[in-house]
Amino acid sequence: MLASIWGAAPAVQAAALAADLPAFDRGPPGGVRMLSGGADLGSAQYGAAKLVELTRIPAWWSDLEEFAHSQYWAMPTGDLVVVIAAAAGIARYANESCDALGKLGVTTIAIDTAGAPVASATHRVTLPAIDGDLAPLATALPLQRLAYALAAASGLDPNTRLHLKHDEARFRVSRLLTRRSLVGTGQ
Repeated sequence: MLASIWGAAPAVQAAALAADLPAFDRGPPGGVRMLSGGADLGSAQYGAAKLVELTRIPAWWSDLEEFAHSQYWAMPTGDLVVVIAAAAGIARYANESCDALGKLGVTTIAIDTAGAPVASATHRVTLPAIDGDLAPLATALPLQRLAYALAAASGLDPNTRLHLKHDEARFRVSRLLTRRSLVGTGQ
């Protein structure tokens, strides 16, 4: 399996770098919704966390189906929706979701694969066909690139993340929150 990861890495990296990402020339969206399902749901969670860390843009993650029953109803149409679909079953549902959201004028980005296309998305980052077990490693690259682009569109420097360090009170509380999870572990 490790040989498979390393063998696919150059093609995945090239695809992520050549991705069709929006220019964000009118500024970043007010919020970003990261959607997926199955094994790719963790990638949606990772993408939302990366966006919050680099951009301060509100970001949420959800299962594709659950989004339709919850977040969708409170989402402004100016929010960006990112679907992550490395598996064919998720891609079919993501394609239907992007098609439906397009009818409202919602901008969508699909991080899909050659074997699981999401053709109805406004923008696509199509990676080579990859094994489902390796998908989270591959989809992390375009998610990082998207976070970088949104940080730059927000006027923040994603290379230094000074917006995190300069907000001393928030940074200090962040340390307290993350260490709090270690309570009772002896660490």
